[in-house]
This record gives sequence, structure tokens and C-alpha cells, in this order.
Amino acid sequence: MSDGSALRLISASSILPTEENTLHYLPFGTTTLKLRFDPPADCPEGVLFAAPKQRHLETERVIVGHEDEGQELWITWGGGKVEGIHFTPSQGQRYLYFNISHRGDVIAEDFPVTIQVKDAEGFLVEERCFTFYSPHARQPVRLGWQTDWPFGSTLRWQGKQVPRYQSRWWPQQRIEFDTREAPPLSLRYDRITTSDRWGRVILSLGDTTLAKVEGRLESALHDGHLFDADLFHFHENIWAVRLWFVWLHNTFTQDDIYPDLRGRAVPLVRDSREEIPDAERFDILVDVKEKLVTHIGTDNHYKELWGQWWEARPVLARIGQNVSPRTLLFILAARATDTLVSLSESRADSYDPAAIIREEFISGSRALTFEEVRDSISWEAHAPIVDNFRIQGEYISGDVRVLTDEQ
Repeated sequence: MSDGSALRLISASSILPTEENTLHYLPFGTTTLKLRFDPPADCPEGVLFAAPKQRHLETERVIVGHEDEGQELWITWGGGKVEGIHFTPSQGQRYLYFNISHRGDVIAEDFPVTIQVKDAEGFLVEERCFTFYSPHARQPVRLGWQTDWPFGSTLRWQGKQVPRYQSRWWPQQRIEFDTREAPPLSLRYDRITTSDRWGRVILSLGDTTLAKVEGRLESALHDGHLFDADLFHFHENIWAVRLWFVWLHNTFTQDDIYPDLRGRAVPLVRDSREEIPDAERFDILVDVKEKLVTHIGTDNHYKELWGQWWEARPVLARIGQNVSPRTLLFILAARATDTLVSLSESRADSYDPAAIIREEFISGSRALTFEEVRDSISWEAHAPIVDNFRIQGEYISGDVRVLTDEQ
């Protein structure tokens, strides 16, 4: 094992030498731990796995990590590997991403989290401890659930301090808050819909429906409380709602079910074709003055994608699911476009589409002066899909795992 220099914290903001292993967590929300791995000289060949040192005791059933002592933080990752984020030294320097979700009832001062890198045999290659501190916010917004059994839940934000927008792939080391009342945005989780039994999430501003997300969102995500949402202030009248969907359980027990529903919900077994663990999100920008969605962002195989939105009708989105690997290959081959590849492959790893959008709001220039990319989102298990909008070429990042900039 080397001296620990192979794992480095990466932030979109400057890092003071005395604080290089510290960062904020988002109270009652989710933020990102972004690390850079530099293979040491004695690094073994083959597949490596990065994961929290502290894991859930039932790792074969629930794929989640925690802080070094306790279970206030849920630390998750995508990619479908129980062992952790998988990569190989032959790929060179890589960015690694963990979702850090605060699930506690109180705001703790700090949480130490140790991340380890092991080889396929379980031997330790690297480890480093990072400390998550609470930001200076005494009344941060948090999502309140009002359960309406057996139909679903209504969710509203409560609190007087709202975090400024925090990128998923380009996170700030420090989270800043604005003291202001949250707008009357709400989420309705319909556990059972009239068209099917898969579930639906509806985002509204007062009586105005802004977006609808459908997919396999029934018992596991609702009862297991594996759907969540964060609210950010983006710019002036623009607010960002981030919808999180996570898949962590191979099976469920009554203890996993949302507390208000224990004893009434039926535990279930996951479809064997699902990718576990996994996490997907939608970022929806809302102009609360005009009561409309201006942009929506999501991800496709480690590329961030955004599109503009100027229609009065609601955004229609869904979580694609249960596509076999063989079928997926055919769909990818049929739907992938040269435009998407050529636009994103040469982009620097600091290319943040949301930052470009924010600059357009500041300057007041939001004209579409670039090519519109069509049919560029591929179908796959848990793929976030937006049915009635088009991706813009300027709003596509490169592969967020690959280093192209000098750090």
C-alpha cells in the first residue's frame, strides 16, 4: 500500500492545503464526493474497486456504505458492482464519484469517511479518510413526506435556508446557502397509477404541473424511501429541483419499508436484470415567476446532458428499465449519433454544462445558436429518458470519469 497520495479530493472550488481532505455534506440531502485516482508505481494489474471502508452489515442484500462510525450517511455509487466503483490501472488517472446522502434527523458537526481501493482478491491498494463538515446553516430546507396510504405521498420542502446549486459531477468543496423562503414547489408520488402499477412522480408549482416522471417506481422506491429530491437556488427566479432514484436492495424486508407503511407493504425481490447498485437523477430548472421549466438535465453513461424548454406543457420523463444486455447493444448501435460523440469526446473534463446555462441567465442571452442533437439518449436499465425535449450540443459534457485537464 502506498502513502495515500493516489486518492485526491477534487473540487470545482480552490482547495486550501490545510483543508484538502475536508468538505461539506448537504444536510438532509445528497452531494458528491469526487476523487481522483492516480495509480501508484506498485499498483497491481487487473480490476480495482473503490468503496467506503464502513459497509452495511448485510452487503449481499443492501449495497450501501456509511461513515466510519454510524449510519447517518448513506454512501452509494453506480455501475452495478457490489464491490464498489470498478476500474483498471491501465485506464490511467480516473475520477471516482460517490453519492453522499445525509439520512440523519439532526445536523451533526462532522462525519469521517474512509474510502478504500482494493484489488479483485480483496487486498488493500489504497485508503484515505475524508471529513464531511456541516455547513453554516441552522434551518436548511428538508423534504417533508406526507403519506397517503396506499396511494402514495405528497412531499414539500420546509426550512428557511436554501443551498446554492451544487453540480453532481463538478461539486464545490463548500456549500453556500441563501436565506430565503422556498417557493411553493411540491412533489406528488403516485404509488399506483391508472395506466399501470409502476408509479409516478409529479412536480408542481402551486396548481401548475411542471413535470411528470414515470417508470418502475412502485413499492421499492416509495416504501423503501429510495426516492428523494433536493432543492437548490440557481439564479434569481430560477430554482433547481433534483430528483434522485437509487437502487440498493437485492431483496426487501419489513425493516426496509417506509416506517409509516411497515406491516402493510409487501416486501419484494428485485428483477435479476436490474443494475444494483445504481443511481439516476433529473435536474429540473424552474422559473418560479413565469411558472415554467426552462431547462432539464440528466446523464447518459457518464455524460451530462441538458436541453432547453420553452413549452407550457409539462415535461414528460421516465426511467427506462429491464432491457437485456443483448437488446441494449442493438439499441445503442441503432440510436447512437456521430454528433453526440464528436461534441463530447474532445471536451475538457472541466466542461460543466450547468455553468454555461447559469452564465446565459446572467448575461440574458439564451438564444439557440448551436446544433440540436436528436435521438442521442440510449435505452438501458434505469436510463433516465425525457420524451418531449431535445438535447442541445452546447449542453453535453465529456465522459466525467476521464481526465483531460491538468490538475
